[in-house]
Amino acid sequence: MSSRNTYTASLNPVVAVGGIGTPIPENWTNSSSQETQRKLWLECIPVLGNSDIGLFRYVHGITQSEFSWLDLLQNGATFITELHHLIQELRALSLAYQEGYRTLLRALAGVVFLGTPHSKAEDRGKWQNASLAVAKASRKIRSMSDEDLAALARSSLRFEQASVGVPILSIHETKETKVKLFKLWSKKILITTADFVKTESHFEEVLALDSDHNNLCNVDVETAQFQVICRFVEVSIEDSRLRVSQGSPNFETPSTLDDWSVVERECSNNGTQSTDTRAARGSLDPEFEIINPSTDASPEGTRSRFPPYFFVPVTRNHNFIAREEILLAIDEAFTLPRDLQPSTNHEPRTFALCGPGGIGKTQIAAEYVYARKNKFDTVFWIHADSLSKLREEFSRLATLLGLVDETSSDARDYAISLAIVKGWLANPERATGSTLKKSSWLLVVDNLDDTELLGDIWPLYGPGCVLFTSRDPLAKNSTVLADTGIDVPPFSQFESAGLLGKLTKRDGDSSGIHQRLGGIPLAIAQMASVIIRQDLTYKEFVENYDQEEARRELFQERFDTRNPYKKTVWSVWALENLKSGRTLLNILSMFDPDGVPEYILTRHVARLTLPDSFPREVSAYHRARTELLQSSLITKDSTAQNILVHRLIQDAARAKMDPDEYYMAFESALKLLSSVWPYESFGWRHGVQRWKVCKQLFQNVLSLRRAAVRLSSNGENISTRRVGIDLTLARLITDAGWYSHEVGFSLEAKPLLLQADELCTNLLRSLNDGKYEATMINVGTETNDPSFTLNHFKIFNEMMIRESGDQIHGKDKRLSISWNEVGNAYMMNKMWAEGEECFLKSISAARAQPNFEITDLSFPYVNLGLARWLMGRYDDAIIVLFKGLSDREKSYGSDDNHSFITGRFLFAIGNVLKSQGRLRESFAYHARALAQFEGTIGKNHHRTGDVHVKVAEHFLQQRKFQDAQKHLQEAMRIFRDRPEYKPEKARVLYKTSQVLRATGDTESADAMLYKAERIYDEVILPDSHKTAEGPMEQKMDDIITFWSR
Repeated sequence: MSSRNTYTASLNPVVAVGGIGTPIPENWTNSSSQETQRKLWLECIPVLGNSDIGLFRYVHGITQSEFSWLDLLQNGATFITELHHLIQELRALSLAYQEGYRTLLRALAGVVFLGTPHSKAEDRGKWQNASLAVAKASRKIRSMSDEDLAALARSSLRFEQASVGVPILSIHETKETKVKLFKLWSKKILITTADFVKTESHFEEVLALDSDHNNLCNVDVETAQFQVICRFVEVSIEDSRLRVSQGSPNFETPSTLDDWSVVERECSNNGTQSTDTRAARGSLDPEFEIINPSTDASPEGTRSRFPPYFFVPVTRNHNFIAREEILLAIDEAFTLPRDLQPSTNHEPRTFALCGPGGIGKTQIAAEYVYARKNKFDTVFWIHADSLSKLREEFSRLATLLGLVDETSSDARDYAISLAIVKGWLANPERATGSTLKKSSWLLVVDNLDDTELLGDIWPLYGPGCVLFTSRDPLAKNSTVLADTGIDVPPFSQFESAGLLGKLTKRDGDSSGIHQRLGGIPLAIAQMASVIIRQDLTYKEFVENYDQEEARRELFQERFDTRNPYKKTVWSVWALENLKSGRTLLNILSMFDPDGVPEYILTRHVARLTLPDSFPREVSAYHRARTELLQSSLITKDSTAQNILVHRLIQDAARAKMDPDEYYMAFESALKLLSSVWPYESFGWRHGVQRWKVCKQLFQNVLSLRRAAVRLSSNGENISTRRVGIDLTLARLITDAGWYSHEVGFSLEAKPLLLQADELCTNLLRSLNDGKYEATMINVGTETNDPSFTLNHFKIFNEMMIRESGDQIHGKDKRLSISWNEVGNAYMMNKMWAEGEECFLKSISAARAQPNFEITDLSFPYVNLGLARWLMGRYDDAIIVLFKGLSDREKSYGSDDNHSFITGRFLFAIGNVLKSQGRLRESFAYHARALAQFEGTIGKNHHRTGDVHVKVAEHFLQQRKFQDAQKHLQEAMRIFRDRPEYKPEKARVLYKTSQVLRATGDTESADAMLYKAERIYDEVILPDSHKTAEGPMEQKMDDIITFWSR
């Protein structure tokens, strides 16, 4: 080693190391300066103006006839030793000599590589360029042996381990270099590309110079690239000074160097070295032999350095319910193929158990290490809750392994402990008799919820396996952390019952508990303690849990400390510690746990008044969502468009909220949902265009409706804070009720509309727009409730007459609608003439409106046609029905999909034609009606079921019994066991008995007829076992709503 200047013990010594086939460091001049003024370009870096610049020279030993990569790599060891002596001479850090390479690495401010190749792959094609880079020196350079490849790849690997945390600037060329391949043949190639110089360091920058490979070391100081180099050197040196002044180095101490003492070498002038014969605690490389500082004087009582070790601080859970499929998945991930044996050059096999707190990740990991401990020579378990915990754990492992004296300063230095443990993991050994053999290990990293905490630890190398537990679902992604993994699912109902029975020593049906706790093991164990302490049956527990106040108390309970599940649901989720996601989670707790379309939370936030803590900006929303995702408090479905929240997490979030917080979360959720709900204006509705969106949002409306109950139970009446919230909720659930009615679930709409009625009655004592009454009436007609329907429709009609000021000529579109609906109510009560009169008034009122459209007459026309049909006036009926259908065809085309009302016309025309004996035409219209219904309201709507019955009648008349049976089966599937459709179900059974009888199956036909009669009795005479008089065909028609006959 020589210096360009006399050493002055400057704070910024610089060492320049030349390559092979490139200029020596003395000639690294500024290429842009005049020949007479040339100086080292390094001296042009401002921060190095007065620095010592050391020039490392050596005889690389390459001749035209002889070359060995292994010999060449020995020069690196020579350089390291020389540099170490220089550091000691300059005393850049006040550390003792015996601390070895730790001194060297901590003294490095940074490294600049000029076209230095780097690759861990033993890829002959990739390393061939490195051979060409030194081709000037030897003709033999192109013949690269397998041993050469292994040495180069291993050297790159070791460098990555050693250099993590050291700032690196890797420079590559952009111009091709001319190289000679054969005696008379040469070509131009890029020797070091960006990919070939990258060292994969966390603190690496890559820079391209406008140069070929041979001239990379001659930098033009007038270029922008030189300024990048200057800035890198300046920042690296300044950071180094800060570390030294603070006495706490910031960089990771590398496992291959930092914990080892340097073996003294006597270097000859050609770079060779003497061999030290002292035993190493694992030889890391043939290039330099190393020994551990504590080898010579191990303190008394230090644990043997040879495995097997079993460092597992958690006890085995004897109440563990087998999750054998997960244990087997871990086995599969950790099982090496026969042709791939563990190696210090390979990263360990990794597997991540992901999921929310309380799902059982730690318990599964514990079961795995206890059940499989004989598969590994050493098992470690470290807690990774925080960076400080990780540091403590590695220091503890270094001591437990006997690698450092627990009383020494090294034991208190995290960087040293980490490096020592990583070095041991890379090359562990176990004693077998008098020999040493490679050992295998398993490392469990528990509760690694923040994968970035591994930044100065990962990657590890060696013949082992790493099992992670993490709330972050991305931890199982190979681009983030583990090779593979699994999202730990909740217990099945069977598994929940098994654990609950094991803990409570009780039998019985525990399905209700499973449904409410969602199969989360921690919650089951926690509530088992409540069941035992309060001596509850499973049924009693469910009854208590369903009470909001009791449920909140349950989440505050203290639990049996003897239970292996030490934490509580509340503590393990730590919702109060959420930084940016708390408000978002509170709002999500109001929605459907099985799917919250994400656009609810983002689409209209700019125009809504929401709490200041709600993440309005896109970046803030993503930050809040990421926090919840990484904690597994929420997940996303397979479409990545819906957010899922476990029911128990929702319960816990709601339980934590005080009344003001709850009101704020509810109000925000209501505003967000109402802003995206596709409200339909009051009028002649039944369009299907909005149904897709309504379907996405409907369950969220139901969840919000349930969440509203606590507002009053807390004594927190919404109207005392903002009447508008009550009206918004009433409007939302009324429109959702209308949607439910439209798609054929009219009975399910009733609770929504009754709640809307209660809200409006309590707050306003009236609902001026009549929308609630109109919806309730329609629900009554669709659920075969005549008296309910007539009562509400009369109220609605009277309201509209009052507001319009005239029975017929009022300028309000709702007046026409009210007359049509009163007519429907009369028809349900078999008052055909009264119905006809109302439909005619509806038509007149519609024509009187200023914005009248011909399709406004569709509903009263089709109902008027049915009224005349039922009164036996077939000709009058067919004229009206054809008129209404023609009007719609002019507006929307034939058999349109705009609304199912077209299908109603087709169905009604088919009925009238059948009554006229025009069976072929009737069949055609019924078939068209079926296709139109399936294309609009779908295959599961009750109206579709009605048409299936009519088509089946046609096939029965044509003696096509198999086709008839097929349509009747479809009708029965649609009506199922829904109580509001008992009449329709009775008719299907009766028609089925007719088909069976026609095929000669009298016994089955009688059985079907008996079932039909029993249902008929339930409908027509619920308090009597007698049946009404008359033919069965007529009786079945009598109990069917007029438009479904």
